[in-house]
Amino acid sequence: IALEYEILRHIESDSPYLQYIDPSAAQKPKNGCDIFSRTLDGRTLLIEVKTSRGGLKSKFFITRTEVNRAKLAEKSGEEYLVYRVIYVNDDIKREVIVLTLEEIQKQYLRTPESYSLKLRKGVALC
Repeated sequence: IALEYEILRHIESDSPYLQYIDPSAAQKPKNGCDIFSRTLDGRTLLIEVKTSRGGLKSKFFITRTEVNRAKLAEKSGEEYLVYRVIYVNDDIKREVIVLTLEEIQKQYLRTPESYSLKLRKGVALC
C-alpha cells in the first residue's frame, strides 16, 4: 500500500526519480526504514511504513533504530518520513498519512512498551 502510494506520487508529479524507489530496505531492520526513494527535488528519502487496523487515534509503534535513523537523516540532509497506513484492512476507509519526525514528536505521546533485558554479570543461573 505504501509502496504503491510512493510510486503514484512520483507518477502524478512526472518525477524523474521514479526509478529510484526501492522497497528492499525492509529486508534489513538495521536500515531503520522500509523504502528507499527520492524527494521530488532529488534528495534521498527514507520511508518507514506503519500500519494499523484503526484510525488516527489507534496507536502504532516505532523502534529506537527507526528514531535514530530519522535523526541521522535530518542531520545529513536526507528526508525521513513515516507513511502511516490507517484502516489497513478496509478498502474504503484506508488512507496513507505522511508524517515527518517533527510532526511525530509534536503530535504523539511516546510511551515505553518494552525493555531489553540482559543477565547481570556474576549472576549464576539456577
